[in-house]
Amino acid sequence: MARFEELIDSYLVSSAPAENGSPTVQYCADKLCISATYLSDLLRKETGMSALQHIHHKMANVAKNQIIGSSMSISEISYSLGFRYPQHFSRWFKRMTGSTPNQYRTQLNWHRIRGEEPTDLTTRNIFLFLFHLAKSGVPFTLLKTAYY
Repeated sequence: MARFEELIDSYLVSSAPAENGSPTVQYCADKLCISATYLSDLLRKETGMSALQHIHHKMANVAKNQIIGSSMSISEISYSLGFRYPQHFSRWFKRMTGSTPNQYRTQLNWHRIRGEEPTDLTTRNIFLFLFHLAKSGVPFTLLKTAYY
């Protein structure tokens, strides 16, 4: 399990995803010198998640960290994680987290402005944030258009 974690972590922080795509269960199994089925069964027994679910969970955490911890665009993040098309990344990210990458970034920025810890990411929260921001009279930019 620890070797699998290290393998995924090192793969995701390298340039390999951008060059070769996202890591596959077969890639991980080959690197660990075991079969893909055995790897998935072993992980499911220990964690309750299949190898693919585990890889996706790790990728989602890396994506979240890049979204909140860098000024990279969503497209740049998607390419860095091995997605060929940003739209596929956005759909995958929403399936994994319940929100789009832009919604995730917006809500976290909202909570930072208000000095709160981020909690639930919903469209309603984003709308309320934008409503209160507009009501406060503070100029802000949304989709490269200034609102006052």
